[in-house]
Amino acid sequence: MILIEHIDEIGRRLQRDVLFLEFHPRDEEARRSYQYQNDPNRIHIISWLDQYGVRWMMCGSLKRAHTIESYRGQIFLDVPFDLASPEYLQLLKFLENPDGSCSHHGVRFYALALSVAMENDVAQNDVIDQFF
Repeated sequence: MILIEHIDEIGRRLQRDVLFLEFHPRDEEARRSYQYQNDPNRIHIISWLDQYGVRWMMCGSLKRAHTIESYRGQIFLDVPFDLASPEYLQLLKFLENPDGSCSHHGVRFYALALSVAMENDVAQNDVIDQFF
């Protein structure tokens, strides 16, 4: 069994802002039958990441109390969110158009601030405390 960390757990563990990708077919019918393993955009992006030596791993979305979600192909990108970093700028150039929109159909590129990851941990603990 593979344990997949939620993106906010990764941010707390690394103690920094974290980058991740989600893959979302826009059409309702496509969402129902979506299989991330066969998504050509995801396959292409992973190939590019591997080719350029960008470390990545599977991750879950932001953790939510009382919610269990199946893995939908999300990817944590082990690149610091730093506008002065050549690695970040290369990644940004690959993933975004000059206007800031994502250059790959059905892909969303996110940065999760450490402060949000920390707040989410407190919120999760508050929910747990209500039951005990």
